[in-house]
Amino acid sequence: MNWFNYFGLIIVIIIMLPNIVFAIKHKEGFENVYKNKIAEICE
Repeated sequence: MNWFNYFGLIIVIIIMLPNIVFAIKHKEGFENVYKNKIAEICE
């Protein structure tokens, strides 16, 4: 599997760790306090 990059996979996992931890701790999600329509559209 020459097309699979394990180093890149490790980097992506490291970058996603804080998001995964947040999602596990806050299962109900989060409330958008700022009500920024432009940010919501971009997301």
